[in-house]
Amino acid sequence: MTPVQSASAVTPRTYYRLALMVFALLTGVYLLTASGHTYSIDEELMFGVTESLVLRGNFALDTRADGATSDPTYSQYGPGQSIAALPLYGLGRTIASVFPENAYPWLTRAIVCWLNAFVTAGIGALMVLAGGWLGYAGRAAVGTALLYGLATMAWPHSKTFFAEPLAALLTFAAFALVIRACLPATYAPTAHLLLAMAGLLASLALLVKIQAGLALPFLAMHVVLQIGLCCAATMPAGRWRTLSAWWQVPILRLALSRLAAWTFGVLVALALIGLYQATLFGSPERSGYGTIGAVLSNLFISYPGERLFTLLFSSGRGIFWYAPPLLLWPIAIWLFWRQRWPIALITGLMAVAHLVFYALVKYFGDGAWGPRYLNIVLPFLVFPLVAFLAGLRGWRQTPWRQAALLLTLLLAFPVQLGALTINPAMYIMEVDRRDRYYELQNSPIIGHLSIAAAQLAQWYAIHAAPESAALLRGFSYSEGRRSQGEQLPRWTLPTADIGLRPPDRTHLSLHMGLLGCLPEPLPPADVHIALNQTPLFHTTPCPPRVYHLLLPARSAQLTLQSDPWQPADAGIERQGRWG
Repeated sequence: MTPVQSASAVTPRTYYRLALMVFALLTGVYLLTASGHTYSIDEELMFGVTESLVLRGNFALDTRADGATSDPTYSQYGPGQSIAALPLYGLGRTIASVFPENAYPWLTRAIVCWLNAFVTAGIGALMVLAGGWLGYAGRAAVGTALLYGLATMAWPHSKTFFAEPLAALLTFAAFALVIRACLPATYAPTAHLLLAMAGLLASLALLVKIQAGLALPFLAMHVVLQIGLCCAATMPAGRWRTLSAWWQVPILRLALSRLAAWTFGVLVALALIGLYQATLFGSPERSGYGTIGAVLSNLFISYPGERLFTLLFSSGRGIFWYAPPLLLWPIAIWLFWRQRWPIALITGLMAVAHLVFYALVKYFGDGAWGPRYLNIVLPFLVFPLVAFLAGLRGWRQTPWRQAALLLTLLLAFPVQLGALTINPAMYIMEVDRRDRYYELQNSPIIGHLSIAAAQLAQWYAIHAAPESAALLRGFSYSEGRRSQGEQLPRWTLPTADIGLRPPDRTHLSLHMGLLGCLPEPLPPADVHIALNQTPLFHTTPCPPRVYHLLLPARSAQLTLQSDPWQPADAGIERQGRWG
C-alpha cells in the first residue's frame, strides 16, 4: 500500500470546516436552481404520504377528511423519503399560511422539493470528511465533493423529489462512519457508537428505497475489513500475519464487540422496517411491491447485455455521458487501490453489483436525467477520484492528468446545463425510447441543449435584436392564427407592450391599427398610448382607426393601456379580463 498524500498540515477540525463550507456552497447552488415542482407520479405518491402524515396522521393516500378509511391505499414506495420531508412540509405550510389559499399546493411542493438539495449537499460534505479521515489533503477531498455535486447528474437530481439521493446519503454515511470508527485514534466507546449508527443508517436506507438493500452485504464486508485492519494495527510488529495472533482474547473481544455494535444497528432498523410492513401490508417480509418472491419473479429480464451497455455508454442513459468525471474512474480506482485497497475494493464491488443488478431489472426510471437508479451508487463511483486529484502536481509535473480533468469538466458543464434549464419530461417523453437511447443525435443532452439554444435565440429576438419590433407582453396569441401567417393576435390584455429598436440615427415610422369596439351593450374602450411611460395621447378607436406615429431614432417601449372588460358582461360564456 503506497502512502497517500500527506494531510498532516490539515487538522481534523479543518476538515469539518471544509465540509460545512462545501455543504453551504452546494446547498446555495441547488436552491438557486431548484425547480419548485415534482416531475413524476412517483414523486407525487411520496409527497402524498408526507401530506397525509401531516394532515391526517397516517400513511394512507385516500384517507377521508374525518380521518377514517375504507380499504386504504398505501404507496408502494418506502416511507423514508416522505418522513424525511416532514420538516420541510411544515415549513411550507407555515409560509403558505400568509399567502392566498390557492398558493398552498404550490408553496408546499416547492419547499418539500428542497429536500434533495440538502441531501445531495450532505453527500458532498461527507465526501470531504471521508477523504480527510483517509488522510487525503483538503483540496483533494473538496475537489472530489465538488466534482460529485456540480459535474455529475447529482446536480439535476437535486431538483427532484426522487428517493435515490436520500438512499445514497444513508448508504454513503454508513460507509464513511465505518471509516471514522476504525481510525486508530478513535476511543472504543466512540467507535462502538459510530458502528451502531452505521448499521442503523445502512438498513434504514431500505425504508427509503427497498433496492438499497443491495448495498448491505458490501457494507457488511466493509465493516469486517475495517475491523480486521484495526485489530491488526493493535498487534505487535511482525505477528499480525500469523493465524495464532488473531485468537488472542483482547483481539477477539475487540473484533466481536465492534461487529456486534454494527449488527445491533442493522437489527434495530430491520425491526422497524418489519413493523412498518407488517402494519400496512400484513407481513414483515411483504413490502409495497408485494412479497419478495413475487417481486423477484417480475423484476428481471433474460438478456442483460444490451441493458448493461445502455447504463454505461448509451446516449440516453449511459452514466459516462451524464457523469463525465467518471471517465477518470479507471485511472482513479487503480491509484486508489495502491493507496487504500480495502476501500477501493468496496467501492468497486458496489459499482459492479449495482450495474449488474440494474442491467437485469426491467425498469429504467424514465422521465429523469441519466440512469436515475444508479444515483444510489454514484457517490461510491465518484469517491475514488480523491486519489486522482491527490496526485495532481501542476501542468509541468502531471500534464496528462490535468488535461484529462479539464476535458471532463468541459464536458460536464453543458451536460448538466441541459437538465437544469429544460424540464427532462419536455424532451424525453416526446422522443421514442430506442432513438434517444442509441442515436447520438436524439440524445436528451443534444435535445435539451438545442431547446435551450432555441429559447435563447427567441429571447434575443424579442428583447435585444437590433432593427426590430417585438410584441413583448400583454398580447393573447391564443386568439391569433399564427399558423396562417397572422402577425398579430385579436386581443390584448389591459396593458400591452411593444419593443421598438430602429436602425441607428433613423426615425421610425409606425402605422398602428386599433379597434376599441366592444360587444353590446358595453361602451367602446378608451386606449391610452405611452412611449417609455410618457403619455402620448388617448383615443377611442371605434370605428377602427389607423394611427401614424413618427418615433425618435432610439430604442423605445410603446405601451397600450385600456380599461379591462369581461366577456361575461356582454353575455359571452368566457372567462378573463381583456383590454
